[in-house]
Amino acid sequence: SLDLSEFHGGQSEDGRPAYPPEILVSLILYAYSIGVFSAREMERRCRSDCVFMFAAAGERLSHRTISRFRAAYQEALSDLFAKIVQICRRAGLGDTCRLVIDGTRQHANASMDAHVRKEQLEKEHEEIRKDIDKLLSRAAEIDAAEEAAPPSNEESSTPEGMDRKERQKAIAAAVKEVEADAAKSSPVDEEKVALPSGEKLSVEEKEVLEWKKKRKEKIETKLKELEERGAVEANETDPEARLQRFNEGSRPGYNAQLAVTGNAGLIVAADVTQDPADMGQLIPMCDQAKENTGAMPGVVTADAGYESGENFSKLAERGQDAVIASASYKVAHKARERTGLYQWVDFDYDAARDEYVCPAGRRLLRGQKVPDPRVLYVAAVSCGDCPLKKRCTTQEKRILNLRNTSKFLLAMSKRRAQDRRTDRFGSRRKGDVESVFGHMKHNLRWR
Repeated sequence: SLDLSEFHGGQSEDGRPAYPPEILVSLILYAYSIGVFSAREMERRCRSDCVFMFAAAGERLSHRTISRFRAAYQEALSDLFAKIVQICRRAGLGDTCRLVIDGTRQHANASMDAHVRKEQLEKEHEEIRKDIDKLLSRAAEIDAAEEAAPPSNEESSTPEGMDRKERQKAIAAAVKEVEADAAKSSPVDEEKVALPSGEKLSVEEKEVLEWKKKRKEKIETKLKELEERGAVEANETDPEARLQRFNEGSRPGYNAQLAVTGNAGLIVAADVTQDPADMGQLIPMCDQAKENTGAMPGVVTADAGYESGENFSKLAERGQDAVIASASYKVAHKARERTGLYQWVDFDYDAARDEYVCPAGRRLLRGQKVPDPRVLYVAAVSCGDCPLKKRCTTQEKRILNLRNTSKFLLAMSKRRAQDRRTDRFGSRRKGDVESVFGHMKHNLRWR
């Protein structure tokens, strides 16, 4: 049975006795298992659903009681997951001889219109600033033209000896001179132009100017919030949501990670992250699975989204067997078909001597240093007399410009080749984990 001693602390002795924690825990766990997360929906079903009535021991729990209990014991409820996994292992369901890790994208309860990115805000801020400068420059030009124009009283403003035509020519020349000077000058600073100059614009232009000023202030506020949080994007409805790749395009959401056992499909580790890429989740999921089950997995399988030399090097350090699909190999094979030349995947790595061996059996030695994390391997002798030179390189010596962790990618390729001949863990990966995602998204409506 589960140890629920953590839920008995912190109860007040005043007032009516609290509901037994066993009732609330059983109700919440059952509701979660069928996709019910709303406290109000749990309250409604405790009055109409026989299964919920049984889980609640006939008590008519209010949504406030359920919500407060979840908030007060959030960490304890999370710890129950590990305890349930251990109980399942004792029952023979949590065999970790084969662990399958995968991720799926979950939509956030937020629209794309409420999502902002720092780069987009900065671009829009710059465009609005330029538009405001143009409107204020136009207002300044109108002011300058009116100052250059003569007073409305023609008799007092007309110099002696100047007729009407000459006066009109002088005014026109003065206006052109003012316009030329305004075109040569830099845009008028918004703060240096007096506000009354905006009154010289048309009604439509004044409305546009006012809207752009308000929008500029709003963008500056959002940029300040992003700067304070050290974030590059945020959603006004769900601040923790980040853009994820869905079939319909990029939408606010989360990256849900699962680790399930290969035989029973039991979830032994779970997490929700903001990172749209799976690559950085492989090691944390392995650690969580080991912590929850108390044992190191026999073999870990995952798709190409988790492929990286850094991940493979860490798995090798801890002695963890794994079969991870590869995307870099597909790229290398396509490059070989396109160029007709051997790629780095066609070379073998000698770990004892830190050298690569080409398809002709010749060695490539570690060469001069290049900026980390890359390293050069150069053929020890000239490739001019090699019978495979035409299929390998057009230079005198073959050179490999690789990452320091490329050797681990090569080692994983050999492990995949062995797996295809023997256990075929990699080919069974989809059937092990996708059924769990299908149950979550179709039956429980976790989308």
